[in-house]
Amino acid sequence: MKRYYAISVAMFFIFQSFLHSAQADGRPFRGSVKWSVLLCHFSDGGAIPHDVNYYRDMFLNQGTGGLSDYWDDISYGGVNLNGSEVRGWFNMNITLAQGQALDRWGRVDACVNAAKNAPADAYQVPTGNRVAVITFPSIDMFGWNGGAFLPHDIDVGGMAHEVGHGISLNHSFSDDPNYRNGKCFSCSYSKFWRWSGRIKWQGRAFAWH
Repeated sequence: MKRYYAISVAMFFIFQSFLHSAQADGRPFRGSVKWSVLLCHFSDGGAIPHDVNYYRDMFLNQGTGGLSDYWDDISYGGVNLNGSEVRGWFNMNITLAQGQALDRWGRVDACVNAAKNAPADAYQVPTGNRVAVITFPSIDMFGWNGGAFLPHDIDVGGMAHEVGHGISLNHSFSDDPNYRNGKCFSCSYSKFWRWSGRIKWQGRAFAWH
């Protein structure tokens, strides 16, 4: 009897440990969310306006008013970007017109492959990292679960929005039939409910200078 009781107690604590682990790995995100930020330019784009340190401050470094501070603030310190990297600039060896002719995934692949096959300081995105592509000149801006595609002149608000998609956050909606005089029922980007960094969320929005 005591043997069965001991086994039951042991199984209970194993189950509780498993449950806690599953909860910790699920939403909301906790701990480090790792990103590989790739800076890529077109062959005919001209002089690049910002170096890699500009985007490290904007994306990774704390105390700069950038994205790292934003996520730390709105998650009450629960989420960080530790282990993330910003690498580049990589020459995609295609013209701007050729880049514009590609579909969205072709544009992402062009930058990822340029980083992987670079003649110097090549970079392979580690398994499990989310990917943010920043291009010069700018041709597109969008996000998906696992990544973001950004223009070189992005601000922190726009970056927070698309990177939010990168960790599976979708657009928010108003369910108020009287919002905006009934013209915005369940519409995306509803001003008071969107999670984007452009709107104050939980008391603070960050400005980029």
